[in-house]
Amino acid sequence: MHHSYNEVLATFTDPPAHYRPMLFWIWNGELNREQVEAQVADMAQKGCGGFFIHPMGENFRLKDFVKGISPGYLSDGYFEAVRWAVEAAVQHGLYAWLYDEGGWPSGTAQGKVLEGHPEHRAQVLSCRHLEVSAGEQLPADPDTVAWFAVFEGKSPQLLDGSDGAVVPEDCQEVLAFVVRRIEGRTNLLSPATVRRFLDVTHERYAQAVGEYFG
Repeated sequence: MHHSYNEVLATFTDPPAHYRPMLFWIWNGELNREQVEAQVADMAQKGCGGFFIHPMGENFRLKDFVKGISPGYLSDGYFEAVRWAVEAAVQHGLYAWLYDEGGWPSGTAQGKVLEGHPEHRAQVLSCRHLEVSAGEQLPADPDTVAWFAVFEGKSPQLLDGSDGAVVPEDCQEVLAFVVRRIEGRTNLLSPATVRRFLDVTHERYAQAVGEYFG
């Protein structure tokens, strides 16, 4: 689209919001409506184009930051404050951007993803070396995904461990590959875990201020 010199000059002189600086607006401490609305008005008065709400959750690196957030991250009170901010942004013609996590790295929702759902914990595959005797039956273990018998001078042999593997002749040792879940860490490679993360973060934002999405 062709613009005249005067149109370009007018845009530089008084640029619309999407050309203006956007601020990372860190939320910590006590939130109240008067404070939230006053800070949005101040950003507009200073010429900002909008802000990213960047909540520092009440459990996030409290040794590094002054204090956590109240109301608690992802609580009903928190989303009420988000709505105050978004409505104030609309009033002042600013953009309001939403950050998907209460700190970093993303994917835990400050523990909300795992709350009541231990199946979404991260997993690690480890290898155990077992000293065994020929004919010995290895105990069935739901966390062991594979048994390998190791021999001298030939390739390892995958054992049938569905009902407890039996150690073959001339076996020097058995390698057991075990899956363990890690306490407090989310399994970001799991579609079900990611779906739950979206449910407790993005979907809640959609309920609170979804009519302003665009």
